[in-house]
Amino acid sequence: MPIPEVTDDWRQDARVLVRAWRAAMLRHPWAPGLIGRPMLGPNVLARTEFLQAALVRGGCGGLGLTVATRMLANYVIGASLTEATWRQHADPGARAAAREHVAASADTYPTLHASGHLDDSRWDDDLLFEEGLDGVLRAAARAGASG
Repeated sequence: MPIPEVTDDWRQDARVLVRAWRAAMLRHPWAPGLIGRPMLGPNVLARTEFLQAALVRGGCGGLGLTVATRMLANYVIGASLTEATWRQHADPGARAAAREHVAASADTYPTLHASGHLDDSRWDDDLLFEEGLDGVLRAAARAGASG
C-alpha cells in the first residue's frame, strides 16, 4: 500500500494510512493471516514510520507513542481479520440465526438485543470501522499525553 502524503493534520494522516491498510487487507483476505509471523520488511517499516511520525505530531512520545502505535495496529489488524473472515468463510445464515437467537432470548441477552448486535442493517462495517477508528485515535491522543 502506498504511504500517504504528510499533511498538517496528524489525525487525518493516521486515518488515511489506517483506512488504506484496512482496504489492502480486505482486498487480500489472506493477508491478515500472515500476522502470526514477524513482518519487519521495508514496507511495514515505512508504514510504521509514517504512523509514528503522525502520532508524534499529535503529541505522543515514549511509552505513549508505543502504546498508541500498537492500539492502532491491533485495531486495524483485528477489524480487518474479523471482517475478512466473515466475508470469506461465514455462512450468512449463521449470523441471522445468532441474531434470531438473541431476539428470542432477549431476557438472557438484554444488552445484545437492545444494541442490535449482529444486525448488519443497523450499521455497516465501514461505519463501525470509522467510529472505532475515531475512538482509537482519541485514546491514542490520551496515551500520548500521558506517556
